[in-house]
Amino acid sequence: MNRHTTISFIACEGVISTVSSQQSYVVELMIAGCKGSPYRTSRGELSLRITELPKLLAPCQHPFPTTLSDQETKIRNRHLDLWINRRSAETFRLRSDIIQRIRQFLLASGHREVQTPILADEAGGAVARPFSTFATEFPRRRISLRTAPELWLKRLVLGGFERIFEIGPCFRNEGETSPIPP
Repeated sequence: MNRHTTISFIACEGVISTVSSQQSYVVELMIAGCKGSPYRTSRGELSLRITELPKLLAPCQHPFPTTLSDQETKIRNRHLDLWINRRSAETFRLRSDIIQRIRQFLLASGHREVQTPILADEAGGAVARPFSTFATEFPRRRISLRTAPELWLKRLVLGGFERIFEIGPCFRNEGETSPIPP
């Protein structure tokens, strides 16, 4: 274990953690890097024998909040909400785990995962109004973000693909609502 390595670490106020070669230390929020050789301490813990002084790679330009109570701030700054509110982070992880388990179950049951178009000339398959946009290549053509994948999936079934599923986003222009569970 004598190879020379570069490690970037995130330093955040009040947080000390280790994730493989990324380490965070108690300081204001910043990203720093240092060079050295990995080694094991007398207690068997993986550490780094630093050969160059740490270099600041990305300093924090704004003070880091300790609480978030405003709902709009939570939505617009999701990264802060996930950092500060453990419940939000746990919900985020749980949603990811649920989607992964659903995918594993369907694949193990012989289904095939497919991807259908997100952009189309006409969005259909749901009652909601679609979001519309324009593509640089086709400035005069209106393109809609899909509101549901059903019509595309039905076309695949007609084309001979029977046991199919898709886990992906739908864009429904229905105003402000809370997120739909997976």
